[in-house]
Amino acid sequence: MKTLDEMIREYRIELYKACDGRIGLQAWKYKGKPGAEEEIRANKDALVAELVRRERKRKTNEERKHREHILNLQKEYPVNLPDLNVGDLVAWYDQRMPFSYGIRRADSICTGEAFDWDPEYVIILSLDHGESLAEELSVECWQLDAFQAGEPLGLGHDDYELQMHKVIRDWIEAHKERRISASHPTTTYYHIERDEAIALAGKVREAVAVKAQSILDNNIKRHIDVISRYNHQNEKPLTEAEARKLWKRDNDMYNEGGSGYVYDYVSRERAEECVAWLQEHDVTDIPAIKD
Repeated sequence: MKTLDEMIREYRIELYKACDGRIGLQAWKYKGKPGAEEEIRANKDALVAELVRRERKRKTNEERKHREHILNLQKEYPVNLPDLNVGDLVAWYDQRMPFSYGIRRADSICTGEAFDWDPEYVIILSLDHGESLAEELSVECWQLDAFQAGEPLGLGHDDYELQMHKVIRDWIEAHKERRISASHPTTTYYHIERDEAIALAGKVREAVAVKAQSILDNNIKRHIDVISRYNHQNEKPLTEAEARKLWKRDNDMYNEGGSGYVYDYVSRERAEECVAWLQEHDVTDIPAIKD
């Protein structure tokens, strides 16, 4: 029996992340090898765990080397700004499309020559993607930077990102006098105190939770409406295939097979799926299906 390492190397197995956030496996060299697919399937969970461990170790080592490199540059090319010190927190706004906002820590300030750049200075924010800052403030990374998170509290990323940016944008609008004089050509920084950053991160969480609840409430209403429509229909198809046949019948009759409004029949199958969804989301007042 092969070890995990042997399987990973022989079948060239890699991790992949699906669009819905699920982690799976991609094997590139298993075809034509008897029993390979069955062996991979039987050890899927262990292979995923091992590859995740290796990826975390690799990223940890890369980030450690990156931090050490940046901090060494800071020692070699230090810059003192009149209104920003290393370790200060900033709320930031990047005007490049798409617009982005966040809260970060100025982990390093170097002269531009450290990177052979034209600017006189370079501000390096959050060397570890804000993880240590989030731990310091007792918040989650997604409350500080939308680009470092997936879909918190079940909210789709676009909606989450929009809510977060509204909160930080409004704070920046109310504190324009805090703008750091030495800002990046496309990014502006605004000095923010530690307690203000904690409060602002809390507002981000509240805004995201309110939006997530609003979307959930709308989805609940939509599923209940589907059940209600089924209950009030004169014709009650059992399956989606039967519902499509009724739709085609009406479309041929009223629109001569062309385009125009035709009632969208709800099948019992679809109504039952709505009931199951509502039950999964702990909705108690679910209307009964009436035939």
